[in-house]
Amino acid sequence: MLFVTVFFGCEDEDAQRIPDFEEGVNVRFTFPDPALTLFNFDDLTTAKIRYNVYSESLDNITSVSLQYQYYDSEEDSTYTKREIRSYTPASFGDGQIIGEEITASELVSNLGLTLDSLSGGDQFLFFNYITDIKGRVYPDTVFTYDDTDYLNVTPNVLNASATTSFTTSFSALVGCPVVAPFTGTYELVPVSGQADPFNQDDYIFSPGDVTVTSTGPIFRTFNFKYYSGATYDFEVTFNFTLLCGNTVVPTTFTGIGCGGGITFGWEGLGTSTFDPNDDSELLIEINENLSSACGIPGPEPLTFKLVKK
Repeated sequence: MLFVTVFFGCEDEDAQRIPDFEEGVNVRFTFPDPALTLFNFDDLTTAKIRYNVYSESLDNITSVSLQYQYYDSEEDSTYTKREIRSYTPASFGDGQIIGEEITASELVSNLGLTLDSLSGGDQFLFFNYITDIKGRVYPDTVFTYDDTDYLNVTPNVLNASATTSFTTSFSALVGCPVVAPFTGTYELVPVSGQADPFNQDDYIFSPGDVTVTSTGPIFRTFNFKYYSGATYDFEVTFNFTLLCGNTVVPTTFTGIGCGGGITFGWEGLGTSTFDPNDDSELLIEINENLSSACGIPGPEPLTFKLVKK
């Protein structure tokens, strides 16, 4: 005799249901006028920055807090973070705030300082904090099962140029506007420095034409041939800042070396100057090979010129 046994099970639909996804938060800052991303040291009484704010998640936001830190370049010290702007959904019209401005005067006043405290090279660092309708703050550090710290804003929506949907931070230097463009085709002319031991050439910075481009009101960059010749051929990027008559070169490591994580790099000597009205020539002095990579003694001074064509 054949028996058929049927089992019946009960299912809790609420327990099995996939949870509803919640809407995230997004607030991004844009800067329509590059000239107003810098606090003008030549006229601090009227110096300001200007920005726009956009959001597509106002129904999920209770507040936006824009906070800042002041970095004093002469003292090499950073002040405690303070709030400078606070927004609510009512602050936005059609999801945007256009033409918002912050002056240098209010930033220093908020710290109990005066404009006389500022000098060229100082920096204001701004941070964007969002509180949602459930009291959660973005960005914030969260902990996972593996005791690893993570941001609760994923990298694919962070400061990513035109595709940014969440601006976590931005900065504004105290500097002097330059009159001449300091962009275009220049000839890189080596002046002094060590010879290239790998290619038996006279210079580490190879002579030749380079294209200087602007990445901000006072920021410039170009690519050039470095330790290049018959044996090796490398192209790297050189960045510099036109800061109130001084050509500032940041510490840079190229990623080129002989192993062990030690690579060639350079930094400015702090002696390079320029005329903001004349971009026909720039003389740049650096220390090269900061970490004595590949057993080559360093650092050693190196000087080159950029001559406009």
